[in-house]
Amino acid sequence: MRWPRVASTTPARPWRAARGEPLLRDGTAQPSPGSKTIRKESPMRTERIVLVGLGLLMAGVLAHAGEVSVTFFEPEKSTDGSSITPYATQKSRAEVQRELERHLQRLGRRHLAADESLAVEVGDVDLAGRYEPFRFRGSVRVVRDITWPRMGVRYTLSRAGQVVATGQEQVSDMNYLWTGQRYSGTDPFRYEKAMLDDWFEKRFAAKP
Repeated sequence: MRWPRVASTTPARPWRAARGEPLLRDGTAQPSPGSKTIRKESPMRTERIVLVGLGLLMAGVLAHAGEVSVTFFEPEKSTDGSSITPYATQKSRAEVQRELERHLQRLGRRHLAADESLAVEVGDVDLAGRYEPFRFRGSVRVVRDITWPRMGVRYTLSRAGQVVATGQEQVSDMNYLWTGQRYSGTDPFRYEKAMLDDWFEKRFAAKP
């Protein structure tokens, strides 16, 4: 199942997205007149303060993050339903969907404005690489310059409850062997994530 290549209908939109003396305790020598005392914070207290500050910072970031909802259109008909074997199972399809959904949601939190929401419907998923059983034994996905990742998507972008952009595209990355290097070599979805990074930033990133 593949969607026909359709030009994006996204309308043009502006780019937003003197050291003192140590503190002396009772029973010890008192500081000389005119000397200063310093209160030492315990490591645990300092750590708590840092953690509270980080928590407040993260809460502020999430409060200003846009939302992304992801659905999958006929996933059982996708070109690839597994990243580790040539045969897709219900479990492997769920893994592919989960990884793509989580990554799109992370991109939404990173790039969308607080009053924006994005609905993405993913169609055919063609992961980078191919299985070549006649050349390699076992489940070996071989990546070549002609086996770049592809993904059909439909999307609706809303701002303050009003639809501002819709589109249907075949997202792909012919340079995936280079762009995919931004992620760990042990990440089985590194090429697809890099592809979605570039697409999402180009389409939806809020810029000043």
